[in-house]
Amino acid sequence: MVTGAGKLAKGNKDLDGGAAQLQSGAAKLAGGLDTLSSNNTTLNGGAKQVFESLLSMANTQLADAGLTVKKLTIDNYATVLNGVLSSLDEKTVYKLAYDQAYSKVEEAVRAQETVIRTKVEAAVREKVLEGVLKAAGQPMTAKQYEAAVNAGKIPADAQAKINAAVEGQMAQKEIQKQITKNTEQQIKDLTEQKMGSEEVKAQINKAVESAKSGASGIASLKTQLDGYNQFYQGLITYTGGVAEASSGARELKNATASLKKGTTGLKNGAEELYTGLGALQEGSGALIDGVAQLKDGALQLSDGLKEFNEKGVQKLIDAVDGDLDGLLTRIRATADVSKDYKSFAGISDEMDGAVKFIYKTGAVEMPENDNE
Repeated sequence: MVTGAGKLAKGNKDLDGGAAQLQSGAAKLAGGLDTLSSNNTTLNGGAKQVFESLLSMANTQLADAGLTVKKLTIDNYATVLNGVLSSLDEKTVYKLAYDQAYSKVEEAVRAQETVIRTKVEAAVREKVLEGVLKAAGQPMTAKQYEAAVNAGKIPADAQAKINAAVEGQMAQKEIQKQITKNTEQQIKDLTEQKMGSEEVKAQINKAVESAKSGASGIASLKTQLDGYNQFYQGLITYTGGVAEASSGARELKNATASLKKGTTGLKNGAEELYTGLGALQEGSGALIDGVAQLKDGALQLSDGLKEFNEKGVQKLIDAVDGDLDGLLTRIRATADVSKDYKSFAGISDEMDGAVKFIYKTGAVEMPENDNE
């Protein structure tokens, strides 16, 4: 038992030593992770600042490319750029280039709107003149009328009437609306005519190639931003993990401190157990001797009681012929009488005394002691 207690004490001592090493290691781990965690805000802030700088440059590049898009942020850049890329397929790119070219050509044509309107008004005036001449009974074309006037075949008063009739009709709202409508149609026709020119076609193809190149650039830009975003999100996850690990390490440190306290108590208790068992083992010899002596004494007492019963009590019972009740009655009567006797010879009142009565029976024959 003592050997087992010794092994237990040694095992608990080793356990206590291991708990001390664990406590020391947990303290170092907690300290290191606390140091690491203290840099989390700086790392995350710096990474975010770099990300925002990249997005600012991307916004500038998109604006320089003539693209009007929502301002890129960390949260929306992927959605915005994906939207731009999806809009830059081949058909969309061509339409975009054509519309841009058309807008430029139309702008150039419309710059000549006054000249175009003047020509449209002249054409309308000729039609109105021909209508007036026909109504006056002189059907002829506008060119024929001009030639007749130049030849002096049309009197002045007739010319004045015809001109007044023409100006009156030209001032009508319907004629003015027609002039405006014809002017816009002329601008459209001239624009489409110029759009079919080789020069404009070359410009459109160039714009398409430029747009394709821009789409490739946007795709590359998004790839770069995705790469940095992956690093950025990984850093946030890492610093979050460091913070959690730091918190866990502090809990581990506290737990190992409690463990060390418990193993120290266990070690001390095992040592006390081992010491107590040693003392118990040393005193057990005397205890065994005492128990043996007690056993021998008990046997002797048992033998003596048995002999007393056989040689004394049973003889006494035989002497009174088994009449124990009568014997007890005489003994009690004698005892009562003895209470009233203080002296056979008499004593003074200041003295106290007592008288003992001896009850005599027949002789009791005791057998000889076998040991004698």
